[in-house]
Amino acid sequence: MVKVTAGGNISETKRTTKGWVEVILMPLVIAAVGITGTYVLTNEQRNAAEIRAAEERKAVEIRAAADRQIKILELLLDKISSNEEDDRVFGYTMTQALDFELSSKILTALQGTARMKILTSEERKLIKDLNEQAIDMIE
Repeated sequence: MVKVTAGGNISETKRTTKGWVEVILMPLVIAAVGITGTYVLTNEQRNAAEIRAAEERKAVEIRAAADRQIKILELLLDKISSNEEDDRVFGYTMTQALDFELSSKILTALQGTARMKILTSEERKLIKDLNEQAIDMIE
């Protein structure tokens, strides 16, 4: 209800209604913005945490694979450098447990060493065959 006074002034009723609307509506708008902002930030933080966790799992898997390769290489070194023919043959055959490129590099390097002179002809043939298989798998 609007009342106009004799001097042309608007009555206090309109001002009071406007004041109450501002008092009630503004906090609701601020609360809605706050809730929405919190929701968005929380989702972004959760997504970032999931991405970091996935990257960390991948890094752990890569380190584990590298550790396995190192252990296999250590075992290979022990077997290939053994004085027992059976151990050496086992070591040559184990190179297939490595990725093919690494296997080929090891067998190629082995073929170029002085140690090849003391190997039996069967061992030399096995090394050559395994190396050829590794090279075929790379290509």
